Amino acid sequence: MKLPSLLAFQPHFYRGGPIRHHLAPLYDLVATLRPRRLVVVGFGDGEAFFTLCQAVQETQLECECFAFWRGTSLETDTSWQEGERHAAETYREFAHLLVEDSTTAARQFARKKIDLLLLDHFDLGSEIAAELQAWSSTLAPAGLVLLHGTELKREDAPKPVWQQWNQDRLAAELPAGIGLGLSWPPNHPAAGHFPLQEFSQAAENESAISQLYALVAARIEAQAHFAQARREAAALSARQVWLDSILEDRWTAQSTMDEQAEQVTALRKDRAKAQLIMEAQAEQLQQLVKRSEALSADRKKLKATVAEQKRILNEAKKACRKKGRCFGISEKKERRPIAERVLRELRRMPANLSRLAKRAEPVQPVTLTKSTPKADRYVEWISEHEPDAAGLEKQRDEADAL
Repeated sequence: MKLPSLLAFQPHFYRGGPIRHHLAPLYDLVATLRPRRLVVVGFGDGEAFFTLCQAVQETQLECECFAFWRGTSLETDTSWQEGERHAAETYREFAHLLVEDSTTAARQFARKKIDLLLLDHFDLGSEIAAELQAWSSTLAPAGLVLLHGTELKREDAPKPVWQQWNQDRLAAELPAGIGLGLSWPPNHPAAGHFPLQEFSQAAENESAISQLYALVAARIEAQAHFAQARREAAALSARQVWLDSILEDRWTAQSTMDEQAEQVTALRKDRAKAQLIMEAQAEQLQQLVKRSEALSADRKKLKATVAEQKRILNEAKKACRKKGRCFGISEKKERRPIAERVLRELRRMPANLSRLAKRAEPVQPVTLTKSTPKADRYVEWISEHEPDAAGLEKQRDEADAL
């Protein structure tokens, strides 16, 4: 009951970093001291902060948890980005991740006092001294301060600075890993009670509580490895099922491919037959094209011949004395009634009498000379332009071919 982490504590957010040796003490400090406000300066990989948040959630404690980022490049800090997602999904109600420097961050807690302050991911004593000075005014009267890294060996080591700052306070240290220092005021309500009393009275190398926490850290790490092994085994099992499914699908695909190969072979044979048919059709088409071209040429020749004959006929009509009526089709004249013919003759009588009077006049004798009979111009035109027997035979052959 005094150390809840000994029962069944297993971090939900475990990465196996340097703070892994002290996750159980952090959990117990929150569960037993029950702070109302805690701050982690130096988020790191997030194990310490989320262990504190887990203790708050599992003990149903009303506590606000704040974590401040510390690093060189926020855009490339994957741990911070993963921590933001985990905080939003698991501890949205009371966990807050902030990106501010120490001076600005400390001003936010000038009135809101801090019950638990954890400094993590600090390597140099000068840095730790500056942080302690900045956050000292924000501590509650019974404020607990923790420093991770007291056992770091540096030219500017953290331990001397930590010891000097704790001259007026009670302090203890868990040496596992790189060391975890604890500091609280002498008037702390739990100064004479568990677990602070155990931390202050136990010797560094013979502390039973240190040994207990070492066993808890080993158990946590073993359980984490076991859970990881189970996840990997489950992944391997799922992968085996996936591989078996792939092999089964592969056999099915192989049989499908064999069937498709047979179909392709049959299609190739049919394609060869189709190719022969297409070649024969292409040859027939070429012959038809040639015949069509020949017919088109004959049609052009016939059109030219017809046009020439029309031209000759038009010229003949123009040359005809009867103004083209030489080539007209004679029709049977309509016989008019006797009365109409008598009336027409009566109308012609004055003209006829006038012509008879002119004929009665004496005619001067005319000396007749022998003249050459004038040739018929139409007969000459016919002999010049109309085709003879051979020409007519040629036209009949062209008409039959067309």
